[in-house]
Amino acid sequence: MEKLILHEAYKRLDKIKHPVIVVIGAYTGNDVIEFAKKYPTGTIHAIEACPVNFKILKDRVVSLKNVVCDNIAISNENGIVDFYYANQKKNNGTSQGNSLYKKFVSQKKWVKEAKVIKIKSLTLDAFYKLHKINYVDFLKINAEGAEYKIFENPEFVKNTNMIYVILHAKQGIFNELLFVKKRKEIYGKLCNMGLGMIKGTVSSSKNKHHPQLWAR
Repeated sequence: MEKLILHEAYKRLDKIKHPVIVVIGAYTGNDVIEFAKKYPTGTIHAIEACPVNFKILKDRVVSLKNVVCDNIAISNENGIVDFYYANQKKNNGTSQGNSLYKKFVSQKKWVKEAKVIKIKSLTLDAFYKLHKINYVDFLKINAEGAEYKIFENPEFVKNTNMIYVILHAKQGIFNELLFVKKRKEIYGKLCNMGLGMIKGTVSSSKNKHHPQLWAR
């Protein structure tokens, strides 16, 4: 599904001369590098909350002049928040599945103990203002559960053309009924601000991930 979504996004981005792309949950930079090379006249903002992953990300994109990196979380508040993560030796020490939710990390079978640190958090609207971003052509959100916090302040949607969001179901965050409620709230906000779903999955919380592409 991700390949189909990105293919559709690329078709639309190819028509834009200087696209502005924001990636929340940039991890170690695979998508960021692909965007930067495919759109050399664009600007790619790479956001990664985990300091372990961020260091790898920044080292990998140092030669790409059209990439801007931020080691922060995007959520529903501006300030300092708790962030939970766990390193995996088999993945070169990177942290997968880290989150603003402790249960999201600790419920994973390979995690013995979720580490907690304090990190800076911004709402997405505040992030746009900080970087003087007037309009985003493509926003990718893979925030390991924090997507629900992000959409609590949906003002950024007005200044965004396409949104690729991965909605995480259950995984220690919500039960079935609450997941359905939260999902419908996000759908309503996106629709009310002029976006429609182009591609994606809308099934129940039996699936762990629900990738969706919304666009004007």
